[in-house]
Amino acid sequence: MPTPDANAHERAALAASLRDVGVIQYGRFATPQGVFQPVQITLGYLPSYPSLLVRLAHALADGLPAEGVTRLLPMPLCLPLGVVIAIHRDLPMVYPNPENLTQIEGAYDYNVPTVLLSGVLTDGAAETALIQQVRRDGLEVRAVSAVFRLGRPLGIPGAEGDITPRALFTPEDIIAATPTERMGSAVRAWLEGGEPF
Repeated sequence: MPTPDANAHERAALAASLRDVGVIQYGRFATPQGVFQPVQITLGYLPSYPSLLVRLAHALADGLPAEGVTRLLPMPLCLPLGVVIAIHRDLPMVYPNPENLTQIEGAYDYNVPTVLLSGVLTDGAAETALIQQVRRDGLEVRAVSAVFRLGRPLGIPGAEGDITPRALFTPEDIIAATPTERMGSAVRAWLEGGEPF
């Protein structure tokens, strides 16, 4: 995926569009654990904005590995993005069954090199759990790409050692998209507050 300096203007415009439709929201949001955070990301809104969904999917597709993977595995909340990416890149897709997340849908053989598409990468726990699950089913996740990364970079255990995930939007992009300088300071303080979220 792009480095922080590459395509910065295009990423900033895309982040602003995501903010404008409410995919990225700034304010005061309670987590299920009862902690408050100043930013919330809701990828579930994307199908309501098809042209934005396609723009985001194409930006993500451009950053996916070009060689070495033969399947795309989107996490459940990334399924609409995954469909558009699969069509755009002509990359076969497999996905968790929405009614039974332990069941993988789609055609594949054993030891299939796969790229995992994550929505919001935090501590890597959900991605690690899905990688371990699909390994039992014969999929070998060799790359992880995320729409957003919160917290510090981290390695995710993969088939051939730790995988360094790539993310289209970094914490700096999330801070830059804030509507006010004060909110940007609050988001920066939260994102830099310690362990990955």
